[in-house]
Amino acid sequence: MSEHFLTFKFFTVYELPIRPNRKTHDYVLRNNRSGVGLGTIEWYGPWRQYCFIPMAGTVWSADCLKDVATAIRRAMEARHA
Repeated sequence: MSEHFLTFKFFTVYELPIRPNRKTHDYVLRNNRSGVGLGTIEWYGPWRQYCFIPMAGTVWSADCLKDVATAIRRAMEARHA
């Protein structure tokens, strides 16, 4: 079961349970109206930071990408808390 993490105008970010052999949470972005998955925020070890992986066929405006950047910053803060 995923836990609510952040809500924005068009999508909500949910925290997923930590997968086996991992140290960090993953996050899924879901459309607020339809609940459809839009992408994930996952830890990318080579860069030592969270990154956004959009689902194929999704389209992102500048405002939505700002919200994604906010979600990534919050995930980084939660990781260091």
